[in-house]
Parts: sequence; C-alpha cells; structure tokens
Amino acid sequence: MTGDVNRFWEESGNISRGTVRLVSDFVDLRPNGIITLPLTSSLTITLRRPNLGEFRDMREQFDELADATNDALSEIAIRVDEAAEMTREQQLEKRQETRVWRRQVTSELEGKRLDWLRMVCERLGDKRLPDDVNELPAWITDPGLAASMTRHWVNHPGPPSGAR
Repeated sequence: MTGDVNRFWEESGNISRGTVRLVSDFVDLRPNGIITLPLTSSLTITLRRPNLGEFRDMREQFDELADATNDALSEIAIRVDEAAEMTREQQLEKRQETRVWRRQVTSELEGKRLDWLRMVCERLGDKRLPDDVNELPAWITDPGLAASMTRHWVNHPGPPSGAR
C-alpha cells in the first residue's frame, strides 16, 4: 500500500525520491538577493532586491498577512476545544459549518498571499502577475513563500550600492 501511495505522488510530480517538493524547488533564490519565479512556460518574473523603504513596506504587509493567519489558527484552536466538549452527534452537526468556514478562511488567506505577491511583483519585478491567476501554479499561494522571500532578502542583501 505504501509503495502505491509513493508511486502516485512520484508520478504526480509532488514528490521526488521520497521527498515532498518545497517552494524552494520552484523558486530561484540567488545569493545576490535576486529572486526568480518561474510561473509558467511563458512567464518568469525576476525580482530585484528591495531597498530599505520597499522592504519595510513589504514587511508591514507581510506582518498583516501573518496576523490574519495567526487569527485563523487561533479560531481553529477554539473550535477544536469546543468540539472536545461536544457529543459525537453535535460534532457531526458542526462539521458542515466548519467546512464552509475553513473554505472561506482558506480562500481569504490565499487572496491575501496573492495580494502580497502582486505588490512585490509590481514594485520589484520585471513583469507583473497576470490579472487572471487561475492558470498560475498553486505553489504561489504557499504560506511559506512570502516568509522565504522576506528571509532571503534579509540574509542575502547583495552587494552594496555601486559595487560591481
């Protein structure tokens, strides 16, 4: 059974040699602070490293995204605690409401992540995200993408201005 599951994931491209593929498998984080996002066969966006003012603006919006994510996680914890006090029948009744809520929150958070990435591409990119993002890869909504990019810019600021 395990072999069948692994074979399925390998064939679907989501796992490689027993390892789940991460955002870093898709995004090129260069030591000079430049980030390349290969989005489709015909769309690759290259992001220059931000200056301090741009970084602060992006970090502020990133923090708002993190707050929204933490709020959702807190609500999940509350719902789990409430479910622990319920009977099995009450839990089953609450399940549908929770599914609807979870889909709504997931959609809102994905929208916020896309808004953040759109803002970053507009300010730092050689191209913008298309208006219709439905044809783009799902990994662009990965919760860790914004954190990875932000951390990369802090850890790999690139050469000083004017350096060659």
